[in-house]
Amino acid sequence: MQREEILNTLLSRLGNGLWILAVLKKEGRPINKERLGVLTNELYHKAMAQTNEPVTSDLIGSRHTLDQLTAQLYGAGLVDTPDLPGRATFYTLSSLGKELIDYRESIK
Repeated sequence: MQREEILNTLLSRLGNGLWILAVLKKEGRPINKERLGVLTNELYHKAMAQTNEPVTSDLIGSRHTLDQLTAQLYGAGLVDTPDLPGRATFYTLSSLGKELIDYRESIK
C-alpha cells in the first residue's frame, strides 16, 4: 500500500476526529481533554459561520463523544498523551497526525 492510499484511508474514516487534529496543530502544545473539546467546538462553529451553513449544535456534544474520539485518535497513532504532572490527560499531535493534517492541506 502506498503512502497516499494509507493517508486517504485514514482521512476517509476519521470523521469528526479531523477537527480535533486541526485544533492540536493550531495550538501546537499539549491540551487537556476538556479544553480540547471546547476549542474543537469553537473551531467548528467558526468554520461553519464562514460557509453560512446553519449550526444547530456542538460538534462534540458530550464528554462521552469526546472520550470516544480521543480514544480512536490515540489508537490510530494520530495523537500522543505525554506524561505531564497531574491527573488530567493532555493530548498532542503525533508525527503521523501531523503528516495526515499536512497531507489533507496539500490536497485541498
